Amino acid sequence: MANDWLRDVGEAFERIGRGAKAVADDVRKVVGIGVGTIKLELQQLDYTPGDVILGELRLQLSEPTDAKRVVVALVGTRDKTTYDKVDGRRIPRTHTETVYELEREVGGEARYLDEVLPFELVVPSDATAPRPEITSDGWVGDVARIVTSVASAVRKPIQWRVVAFVDIPWRRNVKARVDIGVVER
Repeated sequence: MANDWLRDVGEAFERIGRGAKAVADDVRKVVGIGVGTIKLELQQLDYTPGDVILGELRLQLSEPTDAKRVVVALVGTRDKTTYDKVDGRRIPRTHTETVYELEREVGGEARYLDEVLPFELVVPSDATAPRPEITSDGWVGDVARIVTSVASAVRKPIQWRVVAFVDIPWRRNVKARVDIGVVER
């Protein structure tokens, strides 16, 4: 009788353990652990305005995964400093602003596992040109444009990168990123 009771208790703990493992697996997938990896492979890392970026996105997922889409994007960001007045003092605050973003869907809604998805993105022809931030008309806009043109001499350069992600519903997306250089011809 004691052996039967011990066997029943052991089986109950085994069922609890399997259930706990299944819950832990689901939690890992929701937070993006164990889903797999993606890798961006570009033919080169340095470009000029108007160049075509050719590459492949390699998906290596741990199990067949339903995704809404697979996206590759060219993103340009720049650090921008603004000043807030606090207690009569000017406090600098730096944040990153996105000045360019071009997304390309390289895969639609499907089940993915191990895939190689080719892509191409075009570097904008004005990628290295100054980007005006003032759109006001009249004398206020003129003054603001003059101040902006003086400030642009010390403006931080645009940082370019190619990013990719697998859009997985109810889970953390799998992502990859490669920094690239964009210079004048």
